[in-house]
Amino acid sequence: MEITLDTGAKVTIPDQFEYSKCKGCGADDIIWAITSNGKNMPIRYDIDNKVYISHFSDCPKAKEFRKK
Repeated sequence: MEITLDTGAKVTIPDQFEYSKCKGCGADDIIWAITSNGKNMPIRYDIDNKVYISHFSDCPKAKEFRKK
């Protein structure tokens, strides 16, 4: 299923998925999406704003996972 993130980017998530836990901050509501470039991206659903967001943008430990 294709969804649009809060930034306007489109990603694909499986019709049936399981939530994952972030190895950095421990958030347990991570959905693994696939970008248009074929890369895996952790996303979350922001209940307050009713939008999907990249977990890279709200994870306090995101810098630990950036490639050099």
